[in-house]
Amino acid sequence: MARHVRGLNPWPVAWCQLNDQILRVWDAQAIDTNTPHAEPGTLVAITKEQLIIAVGEGALALNTIQLPGHKAQPVSALLNGKHPFLLQQRFY
Repeated sequence: MARHVRGLNPWPVAWCQLNDQILRVWDAQAIDTNTPHAEPGTLVAITKEQLIIAVGEGALALNTIQLPGHKAQPVSALLNGKHPFLLQQRFY
């Protein structure tokens, strides 16, 4: 999945849907973590710098994203202010 994000940068940009809005993903990395009961696309952890999303095997750490109507920002900057992210949310 991280390769997919890198392959679509800078154009056309990887994206997913969250709360019926398009979220662009500019930078992400694959991480090896055990999420046996989480469905793919579930937000399993929020750290100071990343959003951790469960995928088929392991997880995907989102580092830089773009919310609708905003410029691309590091996740750490988004998490310092008001943000729409809650644990167990589903990204489609």
